[in-house]
Amino acid sequence: MGRAMNGEAMDRWCILRTTGARTIPLARSLMAAGIEAWTPVKTIEVREGRARRRASKDLAIAPTFVFARGCHLHDLGLICQLFVSPHPAFSIFRYAGRVPLVSDTEIKGLRAEEERGWVKALRAERHAFAKGQRLAMPEGAFFGMTGVVESSDGKSVVVDLGGNFVVKVEAWHVREQALLVA
Repeated sequence: MGRAMNGEAMDRWCILRTTGARTIPLARSLMAAGIEAWTPVKTIEVREGRARRRASKDLAIAPTFVFARGCHLHDLGLICQLFVSPHPAFSIFRYAGRVPLVSDTEIKGLRAEEERGWVKALRAERHAFAKGQRLAMPEGAFFGMTGVVESSDGKSVVVDLGGNFVVKVEAWHVREQALLVA
């Protein structure tokens, strides 16, 4: 567990507890009020009603837990004391009579889990690229290079980077060049 409130509160997080259904609304409400708050979220695709339309839905990876920067601890305490609060109900987690503060390294596993969810969602998307379309590589081994599409199956794309240098990469790694120029 982290340390009690001291000069390191700026770069540490306090833990807020709420109900599972209030987890994401609490984090968003605090952020809208200027309090740095975070809860790990993953987005899933769900069917809406009988129409079988697909919609995105955010789910909390760690329901009931919201992290807020320790520098906001005083303000959070005042919010908890309000008879009528503009935020979903929450409490500040205490252990042994103190408010533990956790560092970024202590929550990096949760951040990594959230990131895996976003990458998985990106990979699942189909990316249609037309033959002859110009693409740029905004990340990965070919960062900064541009090329022309030779073929694409929606999941991967074969790109001619010039000089007979042809590579096959996952389609989510590339972007239309026009988008990057703007």
